[in-house]
Amino acid sequence: MTTRSWNRLGAKILKRALLARAQTVAARITAYTDDPANAPHQPSPAAAAPSPT
Repeated sequence: MTTRSWNRLGAKILKRALLARAQTVAARITAYTDDPANAPHQPSPAAAAPSPT
């Protein structure tokens, strides 16, 4: 194999690995945003706790 073909093969492998990782991350983000327990207007535990006075 020539140097050019090794470089092309390396680029293909890298591209495939990056696309696979992006797909995994996208699936995790989708799962997180689809979870109703992660509502954007849900009060945080610190905001819901009474203030110590």
